[in-house]
Amino acid sequence: MPESHALRRERLRTAAAASEADAALITSLVNVRYLTGLASSNAALLLPAGGPPVLATDSRYLLAAERDCPDLTLLNARNVEPALADVARERGVRRLGFEAQEMTVARHAALAADGDLELIPLGEMVEELRVTKDEEEIALLARACAITGAAFDQVVPKIRAGMTERELATVIERAMVDAGAEKPAFDTIVASGPNGAIPHHAPGARRFEAGDMITIDCGARYGGYHADMTRTVALGPPADWQREIYALVATAQQAGIDAAAPGTGTTSATASVTGWAWRSTRRHSWEWPSRVHSGTGFPSPLSRVSTCPAWAASGLRTPWWCVPGPGLRPPVSCSPRPRP
Repeated sequence: MPESHALRRERLRTAAAASEADAALITSLVNVRYLTGLASSNAALLLPAGGPPVLATDSRYLLAAERDCPDLTLLNARNVEPALADVARERGVRRLGFEAQEMTVARHAALAADGDLELIPLGEMVEELRVTKDEEEIALLARACAITGAAFDQVVPKIRAGMTERELATVIERAMVDAGAEKPAFDTIVASGPNGAIPHHAPGARRFEAGDMITIDCGARYGGYHADMTRTVALGPPADWQREIYALVATAQQAGIDAAAPGTGTTSATASVTGWAWRSTRRHSWEWPSRVHSGTGFPSPLSRVSTCPAWAASGLRTPWWCVPGPGLRPPVSCSPRPRP
């Protein structure tokens, strides 16, 4: 993907020029990978307003950089930020843009110690560029979501009374890797029975019982991009109260889907979900959680890039299934549920 990375760097170069910086120093590892393709635990990128960019990394990643970044000038350095600051000085840079949201006070002080570089905070300039996905990114997100969905489909028939939350989480993660994931995008959540009220419950030793509702929050990482999918299954036929809650959540989410359109902000779609749900739950004296989750897709190493809904990329997968138990029934299908 050298061509797409070069296009991303040019977009950043144009944006950075508006800050009147002579060069941009990119130190967020996620942003470095986005702009260069290099996955590294120690790397930084110097992007001058004019002239070739320089990617610095240490000897552990140098061969990978030569392979993945053939269009970049490479610098072998353990302390990548001071090394690139020296390159900037050699090129006559006086105003150096930096990622203030990522850089620590100590690292900033080290760069400014000589007094010959004026450090200009760029804000979340790269993150703003990353909001709009290109075709290659969308394809990676779609693949991550497809792997997640395939693993879920494979695992659901294996859910049985007596299985523990931790056992199911392990089976799901193994299935995602077998389906092509690099690794799980995050620690899989399995919350059964009363634990389902805890949004980020850590899977434990609780054993499933007939009649349980089991919430599964899982995702695959593929090509550095993360899927995130939440589904709830019922162990055996859902009770009337479970179906009632299901219908409420499904209708609330459909209100959000209907409100989503090009040019519409996420606040509007979220308000459609929470407004309808609040009115409905108030009639039943139920509590509606204050958060609605609607996105996925994080370039590795982790986080901060989400615009592609899991339900869209995975083909509107069903959120509820009846799994083997007393009185087994076929799947109950509807549009996906919002995550608490």
